[in-house]
Amino acid sequence: EKLLRQAANKFEEVILTALVNLGNVYMCIARRYIDEKNNAEADESSLEAITNADKELDLAEQTYKAALERKSDFADAILSLGQLEFEKGKISMSFGVPEGHKYHFNEAEGHFLASIDFFKESLDLLPAATEEDTEVDAKKAEEKEKNASSEEENNVAHDANLDAQAQVMWGNALYELSQCYATAEKEWKPMLGRAIEKFKDAKCKSDEVNNALQMHCKADEIDKDAYMKDFGKDKELEK
Repeated sequence: EKLLRQAANKFEEVILTALVNLGNVYMCIARRYIDEKNNAEADESSLEAITNADKELDLAEQTYKAALERKSDFADAILSLGQLEFEKGKISMSFGVPEGHKYHFNEAEGHFLASIDFFKESLDLLPAATEEDTEVDAKKAEEKEKNASSEEENNVAHDANLDAQAQVMWGNALYELSQCYATAEKEWKPMLGRAIEKFKDAKCKSDEVNNALQMHCKADEIDKDAYMKDFGKDKELEK
């Protein structure tokens, strides 16, 4: 019976991963619809693209939730729901659809805030190493590498990758919120500052962050040197 239970658990993991991957495929299809019409005016063809993308996003959401029905604390599915809300926010920012439309600009802020909640939740589900644990791990790293099974190594790598994704996407959501506020003529600089801090926590490359600042809708009002100074210090420390 023990072997059968182990086999059942393995198959359950495969099912959960497959559901998330299926949802990700639907989300990629939705992105393709939007990318073809990105930043276009809300004409008939753009509205059709949004409708088609929305159908794919609904399918993605259904598969993520199906995974969570099987395992309510499945961090991968929760992270993907955050990415889905982020995509909805981006669609709301990209088209000037009529007021009352589900992807009207006024809906963008809610989607980005919801995405952040999901990213936080997914991070909370990952094993958090304390400072003491980190020191112990550093001292025994070589021994652990020798003794760790392939499965354990894969789990550690998976959690690290998921953590990195959540941190970066959290920063992306804050960044888009700053643009959302800027477009609505609200105070946006504090939100951009939070985004930059999150990018730093996520160990993003300085050239990537610098490029994001250059692409911001208020780029001409941004003191890029002030935002980038901490990234410069990190590079000096690495040397």
